[in-house]
This record gives sequence, structure tokens and C-alpha cells, in this order.
Amino acid sequence: MRSLATSLSWASLAMGYYLSSVIVSIVNRITGSSGNTPWLRGERINHYKLDYFYWLMCVLSAANFLHYLFWAMRYKYRSTGSRS
Repeated sequence: MRSLATSLSWASLAMGYYLSSVIVSIVNRITGSSGNTPWLRGERINHYKLDYFYWLMCVLSAANFLHYLFWAMRYKYRSTGSRS
């Protein structure tokens, strides 16, 4: 059981890293369209627009929290009966 939990933990971490790289690629593709400089690419790190990217992550986190609240409020606890 411990090895299964460990493998699931590593798998979820790997999926998080993969999703993170996909988000960075999507942001660079969208913000780099029409001749603009992408937010996460430039000659020096000072030319990156990391503040915009972190605001985007903040908005995505808030949307995730609202999604959680929606489903948490709809959840109804069901008792399994008395266990004597």
C-alpha cells in the first residue's frame, strides 16, 4: 500500500510539471502572437513579464478555488448508519 501511495504521489507531481510546461508554452504562444514579445521570453530575465504571468496564475488559482467551493457546497454528507 505504501508503494502504491508513493507511486501515485510521484505521478501527480510529474503531471503537475507537465501541465506547468504546457501552460508556459500556451502563454508564450498567445502573448507572442501578432509580433509582440512573449511574456516568458527575452534577451535577459529583466525583459520577461513575470508579473503578468504570476497574475495569470493567481487568477487561475482563484478560479480553481471557486470551482472547489461550488462542488463543496453541493456535497451532502450521508451517514452510513450506527456502528455499535
